[in-house]
Amino acid sequence: MKNSEKERLKRLRIGEKRGFYVANVFKKYFDDLSNLKILDIGCGYGSLTLDFARMFKKVHSIDAADKEVAVTKKRVKENKLKNVTVAKDNALNIKSTKDKFDVIHLSGVFEWLRLGDMNISASEAQDLFLKNIRNFLRNDKSILYSGTENKLFPYFWLRDPHFDKKPLFVLLPEKFADKLSLFLFRRKYPPKIYSYFALKRLFKEYFEKVDFYVPIPHYQYVFSFANINNKKEIVKQCRYVLKNFRLDKLQRLTVYWILLTAKLGLIKLFAPGFITVARKPRKKR
Repeated sequence: MKNSEKERLKRLRIGEKRGFYVANVFKKYFDDLSNLKILDIGCGYGSLTLDFARMFKKVHSIDAADKEVAVTKKRVKENKLKNVTVAKDNALNIKSTKDKFDVIHLSGVFEWLRLGDMNISASEAQDLFLKNIRNFLRNDKSILYSGTENKLFPYFWLRDPHFDKKPLFVLLPEKFADKLSLFLFRRKYPPKIYSYFALKRLFKEYFEKVDFYVPIPHYQYVFSFANINNKKEIVKQCRYVLKNFRLDKLQRLTVYWILLTAKLGLIKLFAPGFITVARKPRKKR
């Protein structure tokens, strides 16, 4: 078996059941998911899509990569899911659906939106996304869910989570990172992640209500979560995850880090990542 195929199968196994944990965040906003519609942006190989299909009335999943879309379609067919549609699409200008959704989900996608148009900056791509995505929310109670890393998480200073593990790139100003990447590697630097305070300012430009949660241990594995303003709940949920889940070494260390920074009152600065839930769009700019 080729290494690429082994990696794909590994990712499929890792993704199993993650959607059900993510849905616990949705359930803070809706009593019942079974009559709701969800848009899954950046669905990858479809693991979360499959989970969402078992909870929601309708799922529309999109990804920009041919391979990921093909795998997701195959998995949907194999599981005989009739309430799922999958399409290749660009998150900056979604054309595969005109539907309105109760939940819009993206995890590990917001920082990569520039890939939808490398002729603009990452900041411009993210602004464009937030401006356009409001058209796909059903009403003021609908939610936009985004899981992202934290620019100020110290581990990322040494090993950029998006850029071949290169040090310091995550801290550089956007234009300088682009120029340095072009000089050193002959390619642009597409991702952009934020600190809590910068991310909050950005989402507040487009939405009136924005909630932040600490995913435990990480937005990719939301075994539990707590409001970023609730220190006691963060500590409680860290202890719950340590006691009730089989964690690998890195996950365990991450939970201990969250526990420590919460106790010290530094969680907003140094959390590994955030879940952002935005509601009630502001009047369009």
